[in-house]
Amino acid sequence: MTRPNSKKIREIAREVLIGWGEEASDKSFGGLDLERMNELAGRLNEDLDRVNELTNALKAARVERDQSARTLKDGLKKARYGCMAHPSFGPDSSLYARWGFVPDSRRESGLTRKSKEAPEVEVPEED
Repeated sequence: MTRPNSKKIREIAREVLIGWGEEASDKSFGGLDLERMNELAGRLNEDLDRVNELTNALKAARVERDQSARTLKDGLKKARYGCMAHPSFGPDSSLYARWGFVPDSRRESGLTRKSKEAPEVEVPEED
């Protein structure tokens, strides 16, 4: 089931209520009078306002979350460099490794050398 387009329904209801009120305010249609239709439209408006408030609150909470994450990230960076510079610990300490970083003693140079021989490639024989 698809979700109804609440904003479009609200626009249609507004037009219906204006016309109903100007031309047939004392009549009922489909078992509903103008007062009941106004109540239903009012409920939708309240619900849409509530959704907008919650959406704005969610956006604000996400901004706060992102700011907290940035602040924590900066703090972790300071702690890492503080550990590296500390005379009792340093970048080769077990604490540094326990924090998930690679100590200097376990680091490899990263230098690779290309082989001078061409790799052997099998060529399929044709029949």
